Amino acid sequence: MKQLFLFIITTIFFFPYLQAQSSLRDRMNLVWEIGPQFTSIENPGYHNTPTQQIKPNIGLTAEYILKDRLSISLGIFYDARGYRARYQSSYFIENDSSTYVGYRSYLKYDLSYSANYVSFPFYFTYMSEGRHFSLFVRAGIYASVFLNSKQKASYDYYIDPQDITYFSDSTLTVGHHPQQFEGPVKNFFNTYDFGFNISVGIVYRWNSRFSFKFTPGFNYGLAHALEDPENMAKWDRITKLNMGIVYKLRPVLSIIN
Repeated sequence: MKQLFLFIITTIFFFPYLQAQSSLRDRMNLVWEIGPQFTSIENPGYHNTPTQQIKPNIGLTAEYILKDRLSISLGIFYDARGYRARYQSSYFIENDSSTYVGYRSYLKYDLSYSANYVSFPFYFTYMSEGRHFSLFVRAGIYASVFLNSKQKASYDYYIDPQDITYFSDSTLTVGHHPQQFEGPVKNFFNTYDFGFNISVGIVYRWNSRFSFKFTPGFNYGLAHALEDPENMAKWDRITKLNMGIVYKLRPVLSIIN
């Protein structure tokens, strides 16, 4: 995996400069993108559907123009994701075999996860004609390598004085029993992710060398998000609102009509 990572980095950053053919440089663009992304995960066994978190993504893409309005791109992105799951029960049961339900007592938790990836998108882009402004559609696939993750967790169960006499577990006591944890978490998220991406955006050509683009779109993961093979949750509907700067390696003499 490290060899693949180094190969892709070398390709993106140095490939345009290792080629002697002027025709290749004429067709190459470098694109820097940055923006927020709204990340969500399918319910991985929680009582409530997890809520989205806003995370950053930033990266560099090498774009090769195949024809006048069709291009292919390969990129490398720092891809931060996360979600939050909260729940409070309306009762407390001592264990699976308990016959008494304490409706005055309850269990609650508040979990927040952050997971960082390096992602490698590959896509095709089709752009409309236009002197200064053009619309474009791009679609393709991506592969992601997991880097690290953090967890912020808060647990609590409350035992009401009127319920305690009906529980057989002598270790249970009246009142709140909070627990908190914050720090790195291992062996929870899958070590990789892959899926497809699609974007629809607009580009503004400032001059023959630089352009600016707005690229709203989304990713949809196909791999299991968590390491547990029995958990079918995936990273779904990662919505991106990226802004970008396009740098043409060799400027044209005039803006294309």
